[in-house]
Amino acid sequence: MAAPAEASQPCAARITGVALTVAQNAAGGSEKCKTVGAETVLTMSGLTVGGSASIYDESGYVLSARAGLRPCGGEQECIFAVRDARDSRTFAVPASENLNFMLSSESERPFRLKSIKIRNPDLATPTQSIMFVGKLASGSTTAYAITVRGNYTEAQTFTFPESFGEVVSFSWSPKRTEVTDIRLAH
Repeated sequence: MAAPAEASQPCAARITGVALTVAQNAAGGSEKCKTVGAETVLTMSGLTVGGSASIYDESGYVLSARAGLRPCGGEQECIFAVRDARDSRTFAVPASENLNFMLSSESERPFRLKSIKIRNPDLATPTQSIMFVGKLASGSTTAYAITVRGNYTEAQTFTFPESFGEVVSFSWSPKRTEVTDIRLAH
């Protein structure tokens, strides 16, 4: 009878401003450590408040906007930025309710969407249902719906299910909401 397999122990952990990387022994335990995972939080801090962009990139990820089947580009104003006066957090805002946002990796490698912060911009904004659609590395899709509370201006954190664990991109229609702190694992 074979001996039970032993769980490998982490070799080291490294924390930086935007990522936690854990190195772990390979299955045999005698090989060099390998990277298990890292997290990145997209804070939208590179967006210029009062300005606009057709696309926005941060930490190897690209946020783009589409109007129907047409991507925003050139001189189009698609992604705006606002700053929360209470905590100086920057939010990405669509130029209109008809735009869809898409986030993808510049390297085209799969990643996991862990969570996202979304808020309604003012007390008059009603509760909104938003559907997120992820394109998986296998070519299939996954979907997850959230409900952003109306009449509430604080950022709400939404945690995504494991089905968003191997996406190469995901998209959503932000409607009249603002987004920040997109937490990704890769």
